[in-house]
Amino acid sequence: MKDTIGFFILVLIAFAVGLLVGHTWRTTPKAHIITETDTLLVWDTCYIPQPAETIRVRMPSVVDTQYVVQEFYTEKLYRDTVFNNDTVMLVIQDTLWRNSLTSRTASLTFNASRFVKANSVGLQGVTGRNTAALMGVYRHKRLHVMAGYDFIGGAPMIGAGYTLKEW
Repeated sequence: MKDTIGFFILVLIAFAVGLLVGHTWRTTPKAHIITETDTLLVWDTCYIPQPAETIRVRMPSVVDTQYVVQEFYTEKLYRDTVFNNDTVMLVIQDTLWRNSLTSRTASLTFNASRFVKANSVGLQGVTGRNTAALMGVYRHKRLHVMAGYDFIGGAPMIGAGYTLKEW
């Protein structure tokens, strides 16, 4: 009797998954292929404003050309911490080379351990071949204590656990 109930539940779940996959396959929009091409030429004038006034600055008598060329070909990294508190840290890193911005990287660090609480209460269901239990769970830091009732076996259940690794 128990095996047939489990078999019927398994068939029902497989049928529901099949309906869901079939429905999404039928409702997925099909791609339309356009075979005609039209060429549209747009002629436009581009206005580039000229400076209103040019000011000549007298050059210093000594210019270190080697230093200027060396600075031009030096790659420089700039790091800017935009936002930093106990929960979130946002850092932007720019790379400049040959008087231009070559790369920009944003790094977001989120500290989720700030939201972890020391105590929790929960509800847990356990099912198996000869088991169907409902248990209440209490957690303090890494220690778990569970108590519940097995409806198939008709007996109370109790358990304890310890979390080995958290991430």
